Amino acid sequence: MCKIPPAWYWITPKDDPTVLICMQLNVKTRTKSLQFRDKTVYLCLNCKVFGSTLLDSLHENETLAQQFERVIRDFDEAQICPGVTEEKFRKIKFCAGAFLQEEVWRSVDCKLVYNGTDQECCADCYTIKRALGRLMSKSLSTMSDEDKLQKLKNDYRLAMKKIDRKSEKIQKMEKEIASMEAQEHMFKLEKSIMTSELKMKQAIIDSQALEMLKLRQEFAQKASDVQQNDSTLKAILNGLNSKERLVVRMIIDKANCKHGNGMRYDAEWIMECLLLRIKSPRAYKHLCSNTLLPLPCLDTIRRLLSSMPVSFGFNEEALSSIKRTLSSLDLGFRRGSLVWDEMSITKSVKYDPQKMGFEGFVDYGTGDVNQDVVGIEEQLADHCLLFIFRPYRSPWVQPIAVFATKGAAPGHVIYRLLVKAIVALEAVGARVNSVTCDGAQPNKSAWSVCGISGSPDKDGNISCSIQHPTAKEPEEKIWFLQDVPHLYKCVRNHIFTRRKVVKPRLEKIMNSPTEKVTKRTKTNSANKLVPWKTTDIFYDLKFKGKQVSHKDFVLLFETDNAKRGGMSIAYKLRHEHIYPNAFQKMNVKLMSQVFSHSVAKAFDFYRSKNPATMDAFRHTEATQELVQLLNNSFDTMNGRHFGERIWSGNWQRHKKNLTDLLDALNDTEAHSKASKENFRPFLSDTSLKAMRVTVNSTIQLAEFLLGGCNYNYVLTGKFNQDCIERFFGIVRSCGGGQEAPTASSFLRIYRMLSIYVPVRNALHRVDGNCDDNERMHVLTSYKDCMLQSFRENVKQAKDIRKSLRDELLKGLMYSNECQKKAPNVDLDIVQSNATYYLCGYLLHSRAEQINCNMCLALLSTE
Repeated sequence: MCKIPPAWYWITPKDDPTVLICMQLNVKTRTKSLQFRDKTVYLCLNCKVFGSTLLDSLHENETLAQQFERVIRDFDEAQICPGVTEEKFRKIKFCAGAFLQEEVWRSVDCKLVYNGTDQECCADCYTIKRALGRLMSKSLSTMSDEDKLQKLKNDYRLAMKKIDRKSEKIQKMEKEIASMEAQEHMFKLEKSIMTSELKMKQAIIDSQALEMLKLRQEFAQKASDVQQNDSTLKAILNGLNSKERLVVRMIIDKANCKHGNGMRYDAEWIMECLLLRIKSPRAYKHLCSNTLLPLPCLDTIRRLLSSMPVSFGFNEEALSSIKRTLSSLDLGFRRGSLVWDEMSITKSVKYDPQKMGFEGFVDYGTGDVNQDVVGIEEQLADHCLLFIFRPYRSPWVQPIAVFATKGAAPGHVIYRLLVKAIVALEAVGARVNSVTCDGAQPNKSAWSVCGISGSPDKDGNISCSIQHPTAKEPEEKIWFLQDVPHLYKCVRNHIFTRRKVVKPRLEKIMNSPTEKVTKRTKTNSANKLVPWKTTDIFYDLKFKGKQVSHKDFVLLFETDNAKRGGMSIAYKLRHEHIYPNAFQKMNVKLMSQVFSHSVAKAFDFYRSKNPATMDAFRHTEATQELVQLLNNSFDTMNGRHFGERIWSGNWQRHKKNLTDLLDALNDTEAHSKASKENFRPFLSDTSLKAMRVTVNSTIQLAEFLLGGCNYNYVLTGKFNQDCIERFFGIVRSCGGGQEAPTASSFLRIYRMLSIYVPVRNALHRVDGNCDDNERMHVLTSYKDCMLQSFRENVKQAKDIRKSLRDELLKGLMYSNECQKKAPNVDLDIVQSNATYYLCGYLLHSRAEQINCNMCLALLSTE
């Protein structure tokens, strides 16, 4: 229950227990009571309701109990209006706005209660009382003479008082009028002065207004011209693409910049300039020196380039870039392939002043791999091992690690680096589902360490995958593949070069029988060597027990090329296809055109549809079948764009191409083993095993991505290592004219290419559905991240130099102590003079940089 004032108490009616009554009993006046029913409080006086109040259950500051307490408190403090109780008014029969009840006059608007005032009744009843008094004064005719006389005296006395008060007011007003007249006179004088001043100011204002009007007209004309020019400029800019608008905007900002060093470049513009500097330093220098474009200075670009450290091992900045790119993507977009390959470099040693060390030696980065390779500190590197991550559903690639090796890296070292790369990529959110390499022997050794083998086991299965070492899902695997273009080039080269060259002996004309045979002739001798005459004897190669040979391609080329008018069936074949040199043997395009559908159709045409050549081409059926099979399987395993995709609708057709190739490999191997004549298969044993592993991995990986990962389509070209070949091509082209760059130059180019990919991703990522503010936020945050990394690298280099200086000072102090304790012996005069000369050079070159007088005194001689 709520708190109630004193003299109040609760009553619960027996007939209706849902009603609560709170009552204050007062015999002298009247009894106050409150009835509470259904959140409504009824105000009662003498058990009669005269008002009500609705309680709000949704009130924010008061509960129902608090509201009820407030109503009781206000009702208790309120006074009850008694009405007009004088007996002299009881004789009046009527008064407008009032009624007589129980010999008490009361206003019809009386609220029965009122707040405590000095009046004896409420304001409405007090008004009625005054009206009743006026009614009484009108009834003087009924009064006696004495009463009338007394009333007249009273009225006279009141009238005189009023007259006195009026006289006092008149005198006071006369004084005020006099003072006001004086003030008015002063005001008139001031007004005349102000009027004259106002006229002068008005004349000035009018002249200024006229000038302002002219300025407004000029400003309006200029604003109209600017608006017209602005609309014209906007119309011109709207016809440009986003990059062209960016260039124009930067040119305008440069023109508005008053100071040469005060230009604040847009984040997107700086990123584009960084890419331009990476692609072509000469073009950037030409544009910057001739001020063709408002490019940042080379120091600004150099700071951004220095944001990524230059060292062998895993690139933490590249891994961080991958993490930023993949952080908001699903697992399907984070799957990819890990590719590695080696490139030969030139042996060279170079001192790096930033790291205070020498570059060019064998280096496997930080970790325990360096301790496993004995004597790497003393070996100059001649190869670089590079690892690149390539996602399946994104167009970018990212180099993540590079290592300096002596020759090809051993297989067990490649295995350990491969595992570390997979774990590092998994830590940043990238899931590796396939690894790709070429057919080098160390790579095959790494395959063997992982348990990958191209030979069937007892059940006829091929081991082409391993369980993912870090994934929690049991179905996650890592499939091993050899680069498909490289593998098919090996097949082509095996067929074309599988021949034996027979060289006859040299015929020499000698001046005397005692002269010896020499391989080279001298200019002052009469020896003459007859040119060699070679004879090619081709081995017999078998495809599913049938003979294939390079002679078939030679026959096709010579037959098809002899046609006049430039028309041919195998129109892609040229001399370099049939007789490739050492460089052309590595050309993928030439290989794919040899193993093409048009070549297979040309074999079929000359064998079955041209009577003149049927006899010569009767033995080329196996070659035609091999070419068609390799063409179909190569197209299946080398899809690079959307038109060459593999999806659920065409997977069975592509899978049949791969299973046909596997069956052909098995049949060829079986015929080769069963043949008593020891015929060789159309590819080497190493290529055969690698082909088995690659084809099985392609089938299983494609089915895993289409079925297990819900991919709409798969591009099998993502499984190859063409990205790393392009990377090596860029490195060679940037080598400054040298075919094999040094370790130092390779690291610099590697750093630029490692920066290029995340910068390009940052520019492309903001080209989607985002506004300009979000676009600028992404680019600015990435630029700030690069600059922060640059500052950390500078701080680290400063700490290294400081530690080196401390070590040198310790060595000098120790040398000084040793010199004091050393016995007095005579030094060699040559060594003494050389030491004296060197010390003098150091003092002369470093004296200006030494600010300590004590240090200078120690370095000075007597």
